[in-house]
Amino acid sequence: MHRPFSIRVAALLILLCCQSWVLAESAPQAAPSAGEICPILVGQTVPALEVLDLDSTRVLLNDSFAAAPTVLVIYRGGW
Repeated sequence: MHRPFSIRVAALLILLCCQSWVLAESAPQAAPSAGEICPILVGQTVPALEVLDLDSTRVLLNDSFAAAPTVLVIYRGGW
C-alpha cells in the first residue's frame, strides 16, 4: 500500500526538479563581472525609457530628468 504512494512522491519530485532546471536555464544571464557591462557614464544621455512609478502610472524617464537636476543610481546586486 505504501509503494504506490512512494512512486507518486518520487515522480512528483522528479517533475519538480526538471521544471526548476528548465526555468533556471531559460532565465536571463547576468554578466559575470562588473567590467563586462557597459554602464551609463557621467555626462552620458540616458536612453528613452518608460517605467512605472509607485502608483503604477507610466512615466517617461527623460521627462522626469528634465524637471530637475538628477542623480541616477543603478544598482545591480549579486557581486
